[in-house]
Amino acid sequence: MDVPPRPLTDREATLVRWLLTCGGPIGARFLPEVDDLRVVGLCGCGCASVDFVRGGDGGMRPFARHQWDGPDGEPCGVFLYTIEDRLAGLEVHSCDGPAGLPNPSKLRPGPTLDG
Repeated sequence: MDVPPRPLTDREATLVRWLLTCGGPIGARFLPEVDDLRVVGLCGCGCASVDFVRGGDGGMRPFARHQWDGPDGEPCGVFLYTIEDRLAGLEVHSCDGPAGLPNPSKLRPGPTLDG
């Protein structure tokens, strides 16, 4: 769902910086851009996922994947992704429904992603 561009919230920015720091060379490249990121889209399911760019035909390339256990022990995950070599969004997901933003201290590395 498109929204008027807005800056990241403090919680979003903290999580994005943390994930970028854990994202190896790909993540390090985007760290200087965090203060200038703008949220332009929200997920329609009610989770905390946000888009930093609209559309793009280059395909989504996820990185910096981590997971945590939700409040009821449900498996949850979070990752950043690029589209056309631009940091394009933050994806937050749960197997049991919409997930909120995790506290970075609760995160552990997720499965390795191809690409």
